[in-house]
Amino acid sequence: MLDWWAKNSYGRHVYIGHGIYRVNERSLAWKNPNELPNQIKLLRKSENIHGSIYFSSKTFDNNPNGWNDSLRNNYYKVPALIPEMPWLNDR
Repeated sequence: MLDWWAKNSYGRHVYIGHGIYRVNERSLAWKNPNELPNQIKLLRKSENIHGSIYFSSKTFDNNPNGWNDSLRNNYYKVPALIPEMPWLNDR
């Protein structure tokens, strides 16, 4: 789906949703501590994908798979800048 979203962004930003709540389900993929980092690495290779969103953030309260530290130390070391959205000025 990542390639499809990247090709069909129509000049707008695309943020990929990560269903981290699924770590509490029986899904084997989400039990793997590398699942979320692998998804982030993949989406960062696409120039038309602008970032991530997480659902539900309350899942982070339990630090699933140790992701809180991994995300803080490896993927989100510095605060993100607010991206330019020139199409908003066209209104």
